Amino acid sequence: LFDMNKLFEKFVAYHLKETCKFSLKEQEEKYYLVQYKEKERFKIKPDIVIREKNKDKIEIYILDTKWKKIDQNTDNVDQGDLYQMLSYAQIYKSKEKENKYIKLYLIYPKTNKFDTPILFKFNDMYKTSIILYPFDMQNVNSNCNLKDIS
Repeated sequence: LFDMNKLFEKFVAYHLKETCKFSLKEQEEKYYLVQYKEKERFKIKPDIVIREKNKDKIEIYILDTKWKKIDQNTDNVDQGDLYQMLSYAQIYKSKEKENKYIKLYLIYPKTNKFDTPILFKFNDMYKTSIILYPFDMQNVNSNCNLKDIS
């Protein structure tokens, strides 16, 4: 059988690239999670990274896809998914310091119980925002506005 997480990740990346014309990198392996005995260990690999130059700054969008059902009216988001995204944000912020703006997205399939984006703020020193985004697989053009959501 198919690994639905991988299939959904590829589906989202393909449509953001082809339909929305985003320039993106899949499974970017640029940074590491930890150092041990002066050696970098455990590469982090966000599913999708979009970099755009906007005036005098670089905007970095870090997207991770999850093939999970969530309900916008309950608190059923996986805490581990949020930890993962927070670690991406902290590492990218520390490594890409100059004029960088980082925005996080957890992408889930759109369902009748999850059809509008949800904004969370982490309790870190930056009050980092993360958007839980319902990816519409029936109308892929509707996903092209995802970067405009804040």
